[in-house]
Amino acid sequence: MKYVKAPDEGQVNLPPSFGLQFFGHVKIDGKTEVMTVTLRDAADEAPWSIDLQPVRSNAI
Repeated sequence: MKYVKAPDEGQVNLPPSFGLQFFGHVKIDGKTEVMTVTLRDAADEAPWSIDLQPVRSNAI
């Protein structure tokens, strides 16, 4: 597992103000073709990010 952020046991249906709402953002560099995938929270903090290198396929 790469990243986990969850409420304490027994807490469910929490509002966004608890900081447990996330969205993903993907950026692809036009020159290097590196894809950066970032997880962001409601405060626009980035608790997790990864750079994925391009892989060429020989498939037609």
